[in-house]
Amino acid sequence: MSGLLDASVVVRFLARDHAELSESAARLIRSDERLILTGVTIMEIGYVLTRTYGIPRALVVDSLVQLISADNFDTYPAKKSITVDALAMCRDSGRASFADAMLWAAAASRGDRVFTFDQRFPSAGTEVVVPA
Repeated sequence: MSGLLDASVVVRFLARDHAELSESAARLIRSDERLILTGVTIMEIGYVLTRTYGIPRALVVDSLVQLISADNFDTYPAKKSITVDALAMCRDSGRASFADAMLWAAAASRGDRVFTFDQRFPSAGTEVVVPA
């Protein structure tokens, strides 16, 4: 059986800012439970850790990649390997936000195009179309 993981659990696990909740999060994350992170949840984690906690984006990305790479983790709707690629894309970039990276990952996983007016949207492996 599997379960979707809320951002609050991952934030407590990574920030270690509340002894009891952080320990509960760690027990779940380190368990054999099959855990799924959605692109929306990854965006929220990225936002909260960088904006609220002031953690550098590169450290947040590295932590998320390590987490996602664990055997008991899956991602949705994008494939795990593509989600990792998307996070790497926004790691050192002021160009790609967490939101853009997760949209790119979903499009790349499905083989879909992305319609956007954002001229800085990542285009590697996807077709980016500016609406006419």
